[in-house]
Amino acid sequence: MDAGSVVSAFIATQATRDASLAMVYVADDIVFENVPFPPGNETRGAVQLRASMDVWMHTATRVEWTIHRQLVDGDVVLHERTDEFWYPDGLFPGGNYCAFRVAAAFEVRSDRITLWRDYYDLGIIKNMLGVELPEYARIKREYLAGR
Repeated sequence: MDAGSVVSAFIATQATRDASLAMVYVADDIVFENVPFPPGNETRGAVQLRASMDVWMHTATRVEWTIHRQLVDGDVVLHERTDEFWYPDGLFPGGNYCAFRVAAAFEVRSDRITLWRDYYDLGIIKNMLGVELPEYARIKREYLAGR
C-alpha cells in the first residue's frame, strides 16, 4: 500500500468511531502533534494515541473527516480536509455540531503512520460550541465518565 492509501484509509476509519480500526494504520512509536497546542503536548505512541482517539470518537454521535486534496511524495503525505463532529443535544452550550478545516502532514514507513501533524484554528471550537478549550475537554471527560 502506498503512503497516500495508508493515510486515506486511516482517515476513513474516523467515521466508524472505533479507534481499534484506525490503529491498524499506526506505528507503535507514532508521534501525533496537534500543532495549535504548545510544544511538549505531543501524543507519543499508539497506546496514548488510541486513548485520545477514544475520547473524540466516543463523545461524538457522528464523525466525518473529508479529504479535499492530497499530495504524496514518497513517504510524506500532505492534505487538506474538513473534520466534522456531531455531539449529543445539550452537551455544549453553543450547539451540537462542530466543523473545521485542517491541513495535515503525515510520514509513513512500512505501511504505518509514524508522524501525524494537524494544523487548524482552535478558535472554531469556541465559536461553534460556545466553550473555551479547557471547558471543551472537561465536558467531554465528564460525559464519557457518566456513560
